[in-house]
Amino acid sequence: MQYVPVYIDDLPEVDPFPFVLFSTMNGRFFPMLDHGQALDMAKRLQLKQNDQIWAYLAPEDFSGYLRLLYGQNTQDRHISRLRYLHDYFFPVEGVSLRVGTLFPCHLFTLNDQLEPSLILASHLRALSNQIEPELQEIYPLWIHRNDITAYEGYLHQCWSATANEKELNLEGGILLRMNACRVTYDLFRNEEVPQAVEAAKKVVQRLCLAILHNPHNYYSLLKVSDLWFNTFIHSVNVAVLSMGVGLELALDPATLQLLGLGGLLHDIGNIYLDPNLLLSSTRFNEETRKQFQGHVTHGEAFCQRYPEIPEEVTHIVAQHHERYDGSGYSQGLRGIDLDPLGQIVGLMEIYDALTNRQPFRRAYSPFQAYGHIINMGKAIQQNLLRTAIIATGKQNRYLQSAKQVTTTALTPLPQLPTL
Repeated sequence: MQYVPVYIDDLPEVDPFPFVLFSTMNGRFFPMLDHGQALDMAKRLQLKQNDQIWAYLAPEDFSGYLRLLYGQNTQDRHISRLRYLHDYFFPVEGVSLRVGTLFPCHLFTLNDQLEPSLILASHLRALSNQIEPELQEIYPLWIHRNDITAYEGYLHQCWSATANEKELNLEGGILLRMNACRVTYDLFRNEEVPQAVEAAKKVVQRLCLAILHNPHNYYSLLKVSDLWFNTFIHSVNVAVLSMGVGLELALDPATLQLLGLGGLLHDIGNIYLDPNLLLSSTRFNEETRKQFQGHVTHGEAFCQRYPEIPEEVTHIVAQHHERYDGSGYSQGLRGIDLDPLGQIVGLMEIYDALTNRQPFRRAYSPFQAYGHIINMGKAIQQNLLRTAIIATGKQNRYLQSAKQVTTTALTPLPQLPTL
């Protein structure tokens, strides 16, 4: 039987607690809190004094525990499990783990029931070849959100000495992607927003410098997410893709950074939506589509609330779902009334969403994604689409008659403009 780990500080205060909690020692599980006992502050302190940070649930109790967390109205079992993972865990890039090192965090994978499963306890043993198959994947590994800072420290200890962000070697890419994901994660937590925005500006500047230095390899900063609901991974991808298109358009470094920050923040309005709506495995109906579209106005209001966010970024957030023929939302703008940077981010948002798995369909290949976008017709500005295809290096038969665009190579700047 595979017990499901739960972080003790995440457990709700319930008297009586309706499930048995287990502890583990030497691979064996034994009860630490019996069914019907109170799980109050005194009990938590007692557990912590005994170095108990994690508890375990029997797998047959996990669905009931999620109903306890999220209420009886959670739409289905699939959503509640994805929501739990989204709320309490952070994805770890498998290639960032160095075999033979001591990992400072509990490391988890997902079983076929979407339950976190412990594969490595923190500080107990070095990373070994035993988990190497998982390391070959992109994002199948997870840590608890409270361990993010420890994971960052581990990455710098392992990779900073050989990391080169400008040349985008493996180590530099690991650190830069991780930092960008962490910053975006902090933004979407909606805590200490001014500090998070300033951190986002700094990471965008680093992304921009890397892309300017090596414009042909910016695609290596992207990662296809193994799990479709990783909003912050999607946001980092959109930021990088948008800056790549901006580079193809020969935009100046300051404007590239505005594109990058707009990419990171384009879906920030999602934090005000019902998580069950975002994690639903069914297509939207008219009512849920209208609710989802509200994330644009929520995002615009969020940006307007903080003077640290440039006005140009607010325009990007407000217009990333507008379409060239006026068929978009939420204002129905068209043609010359559209913000050019918002159109870039909006197009690359579509591309990244299509090339990642969604709850109702598999991931498209780049070729299929651009075919779908081309079929959107006049909703997408055609010159921008042509540039985006060239920028991502994914030309296909639809572009055989397109004019090849060449740009002058841009040299890296020692000091980029500050947003």
